Parts: sequence; structure tokens; C-alpha cells
Amino acid sequence: MTEVTMGRVGLVLGVEMSRLARTGRDWHQLIELCSLSGALLADPDGVYDP
Repeated sequence: MTEVTMGRVGLVLGVEMSRLARTGRDWHQLIELCSLSGALLADPDGVYDP
């Protein structure tokens, strides 16, 4: 998370983003940090730009 907030990460890869989304707080925090830093989220189903 530190690397994301420092803008050093451009893409966060996950195996199942839907599983992370079940724990709402963690998911929303990740989306917010990626949005602020410009990082993308990706899993086998696609790439997401928060």
C-alpha cells in the first residue's frame, strides 16, 4: 500500500478482485488509494481504472 500511495505502482494485480470486494472496507480503501495515485486494478476478468 505504501508503494501505491507514493505513486510507484501503476498496476495492482489480483487473482479474484470480487473476493476482496466482499470485505467492503478493504476494497474501498484500495480503490481510493489507486484512484488518487493513478494506479489500475487488474484480475483475470479485466483491467479496471478507479
